Amino acid sequence: MSRSWIKAPRHVVMDTIPLMLLLVGAYDRSYLLKFKRLKSYGYVEEDFEVLRKFLLSTKSITVTPGVLAEAANFLENDSYFSEIIVRNMSLLAKLKETYIEKARILNCELVFQLAFTDTSLLLLAQNSGGSILTRDRKLWAACKKSGVDVFHLDQVLWAGDLISQRG
Repeated sequence: MSRSWIKAPRHVVMDTIPLMLLLVGAYDRSYLLKFKRLKSYGYVEEDFEVLRKFLLSTKSITVTPGVLAEAANFLENDSYFSEIIVRNMSLLAKLKETYIEKARILNCELVFQLAFTDTSLLLLAQNSGGSILTRDRKLWAACKKSGVDVFHLDQVLWAGDLISQRG
């Protein structure tokens, strides 16, 4: 596997779990092992580092209001919610945010398969030429089928882990 495989696209459209991995890891890498939602996926400090390196060469990271709302819902149940947000204020400010109109989401036949947030991500990527970064297999498969460029978070982390073990 070559190093170019792991290279991030210029424009990343980020889903909820990658955003949470980024925010919690930037807050405190060791907290990844304690944060309930990410702990269930088995993410560790090295995963945050691989994600961070993956995103270094990207020109922009864009989220939708739905992704921010989902991330906030997961984070607000944590006792360190305020600290995580405060410590990540500059990172959050650098993210682009794009609103996809409700009518466009409802007119997309994939809304019944993907629901609102994931449909908005797919539409955003189609319109902007961005590449989606997600952990959601259903969204990943829909993007592949629709011709939208997509990276599965676990594949990125796995490839990055292989590269760091060799290099």
